Amino acid sequence: MRSATGSEPLGSPWLRVAISAVGLLLVAGALAAGFLSRGRVPEDFIRPDRERSLARFRLTDRTGRTVTEAELRNRFAIVSFVFTSCGTTCLRVSRQMAALQHQLAASNDVQLVSLTVDPRTDTPDVLNRFAAKFGADTNRWLFLTGPKDAVLPLIETSFLVRETIAGEAAMPGDFAHMERLAVVDRRGDVRAYFDGLNTNTPAAVLAFLDRLRKEELR
Repeated sequence: MRSATGSEPLGSPWLRVAISAVGLLLVAGALAAGFLSRGRVPEDFIRPDRERSLARFRLTDRTGRTVTEAELRNRFAIVSFVFTSCGTTCLRVSRQMAALQHQLAASNDVQLVSLTVDPRTDTPDVLNRFAAKFGADTNRWLFLTGPKDAVLPLIETSFLVRETIAGEAAMPGDFAHMERLAVVDRRGDVRAYFDGLNTNTPAAVLAFLDRLRKEELR
């Protein structure tokens, strides 16, 4: 039965659907507003698989000098994983690190670190030539190598899972997710990983560092 004006009655199925849709939109809007008002934003990083912290180490930088974990103490670190014979992934990841070096030029509380997963090949001289392709500043961006039995256990303990995939060519070190960038806080705890192949990653890392700085002030 229609109303006196000829419009659909309140009990019309179409009207009920429209009212329900509007209601859902209002609820979704309210939830989103509440979500943002609490300062929470969707996470664009990957959490560590377990609690991970920077282990003690004594390695050699591309300049030939000895570097230990003490050099990173009380600073944030952004860590990547490379091998110089890589022709694709490592180059793309290193470009993201170069972008971060540029954007962090005024931030003295952040150190960039690239660890080789192929220390037998990647001597300091080899790493130095590789680093030069990306304009790496010797003070702001370390490229570290050393004995295999020192470098690989450090990466496995502090950062990446070792994973051999049947049927695929083995990567140096057999580490999974080598394309990731790890963010280490001032206490030496690994807080997050970012996709080193994503061109949006430098901006995401900078936002995460700001978040960690604010967290320290609480």
